[in-house]
Amino acid sequence: KASSLAEHIAQCAIDHREAWGDRLLAAFITSSDRLNQAFSELGPQDWDKQCGFLSWRRTPETFLLGRVPELAIHDWDIRSRFEPMAALSAGSLPALMERVPNFVGWSFHPGPSLSEPLRYRFELTGPGSTDKDVVVQGDVCRLEPAGDGPIIGPFRCDTSTFVLLMCGRLAAGAAFSEGRLAVESGRG
Repeated sequence: KASSLAEHIAQCAIDHREAWGDRLLAAFITSSDRLNQAFSELGPQDWDKQCGFLSWRRTPETFLLGRVPELAIHDWDIRSRFEPMAALSAGSLPALMERVPNFVGWSFHPGPSLSEPLRYRFELTGPGSTDKDVVVQGDVCRLEPAGDGPIIGPFRCDTSTFVLLMCGRLAAGAAFSEGRLAVESGRG
């Protein structure tokens, strides 16, 4: 389901780019200004009301909490084309770390079902950091707080690199070669 939604969103982005051409940035700014104005007019009684978004219903608060990480990730998408070692905005990292459990499902592509779980430990530094385990069990993947038991790793990186890895924006091979990701040798 996540991959079909991602494909739909990607196609919408391509369609918008083609339709708006060199006016795309101005259209985005105008649309964002209207959205910001709508949010500024909400009263305390409005934040838990349901509103439509794509095919879902969600509250304005939920929409806003999702929009901030989206803007941070897409800001990185643009800057990374001009700054090879671009990082996510430090201020966005705590909010992005809350969304990482959703990202893991988007970027995980299962292989053969595993009979025993594999636990990949990530030791993180920087804003919003807390050690995490990416657990692959059967043919699913999930994120957990660092736990007990045998691990693969530990992998060491900053929070920005971890988020980029988990949302599929940065490949592990590239992260290793750029020095963004390291692993303790001899540990799994």
